[in-house]
Amino acid sequence: MMGMMDRYEDASKLERTGERELSGYAPFADIVSINSRANVFSVMGNYDQARQLLDGARDAQFSHSSSFNSMYSEALEGLIDLQEGRQKQAAARFRLAVGATSSTYDFSHTSGNAWAGVLHANTVYEANNLELAARLLHVYGPLVREAGLPDHMLISDIMLSRLAFNCGDVDRAFQALTELEHMGRIRKLPRVVATARLERSRLFLAQGRPDAAKQELDRAGNEQLWRRVRKHRMPANDLQYMEMARLRWEVLAGDAQGALSPLEMEIAEAQDSSLYRRVLKLKLFKAIAWYRCNRFEDSIAVMADIMPTCCAEGYVRLFVDEGAAAGIVLKLYHQTFREAGHQSDPVFVSYLESVIEAFGSALLSTAVLPEAGELILNALTRKETRVLQLLSEGYSNSAMSEKLFVSDSTVRTHLRNINSKLNASSRTQAVAIARRYGLI
Repeated sequence: MMGMMDRYEDASKLERTGERELSGYAPFADIVSINSRANVFSVMGNYDQARQLLDGARDAQFSHSSSFNSMYSEALEGLIDLQEGRQKQAAARFRLAVGATSSTYDFSHTSGNAWAGVLHANTVYEANNLELAARLLHVYGPLVREAGLPDHMLISDIMLSRLAFNCGDVDRAFQALTELEHMGRIRKLPRVVATARLERSRLFLAQGRPDAAKQELDRAGNEQLWRRVRKHRMPANDLQYMEMARLRWEVLAGDAQGALSPLEMEIAEAQDSSLYRRVLKLKLFKAIAWYRCNRFEDSIAVMADIMPTCCAEGYVRLFVDEGAAAGIVLKLYHQTFREAGHQSDPVFVSYLESVIEAFGSALLSTAVLPEAGELILNALTRKETRVLQLLSEGYSNSAMSEKLFVSDSTVRTHLRNINSKLNASSRTQAVAIARRYGLI
């Protein structure tokens, strides 16, 4: 019950003080207890202990079979697989869990499998089978919402929002997140509220509205909550947490170059924690950041690092949900891969083409290497562009520092960076180059 109320810390304390041997008098309840303890260990990051308990639960079911407990054990281990980057193994476990009481999909009843059903829909969605994902969520989404399971509510409603956005129904996409946020407030689940806001920020970025996206990030900035999330392994927050959302914003709309160093730290921390799916997403952001810095070879190198794993595990929406920027770096990698003559692996080639196709027809006609003016524009940070605009309007260094609320030395640093990026030898030449390419 504590786990269902998002009180995993309390559940962990209770588990340590209340551990009991199997009584043998109520086998179903005993196995539920083992599974529940495994769930707590999993969220607290103790995967080895969680797996030991799950193995014990399975052993006990040889003499006391229970379709519910079988579903619970398989789905829970699937969650661990998912976070450790074993997408296909997780998908297999979720399929098995959903079919624990039925050999075929039956959308007329749920057989108590809503807990696994939403997770199954998640891996189906990742493989870009959007129609089946929508059908599964139509059945299982309302049930987990009624039960109030925090992670399942988040996974389900965020998927529903993304499905609506993918179909062009922007109003429905935002409505799903508003309903999710409202439900989080009613049930006093601050993690649900904050995560819904992170996803809304991502939607604003996808619409090309960075200012609105930044405002939503600021509204979600409950530092105490996000410290708690980072300490644990909340299933819905593996790819939805504050630091990743901030890095996404910087990479796509802010200072891409400045994001590279914190990205490296996040990647190292995720690797140390065996959160390999998170590593793949962060490295995708790194590839996009290098692209925005006009370091195309570095961008291609990062993509070359992650693509074999992504192919082996069948990731699709990991890329597509990040929008056009992810599509461009993927297309650039594919173009380089093809020109180098690496066509010997038909499975890999087919996978690459299928992911690019999932972005839609607009990507197929998009040039991956920008023109000179666009190169310069992407190279300049927002602050440098603002300084350049003020410079063209005749502002002195001191006037710019007052206007921007920064020191004179900061303004001088911006001017040096601008001259370097524009290959200009003076302020006047920098303004002339900027005007030539339509930057101001």
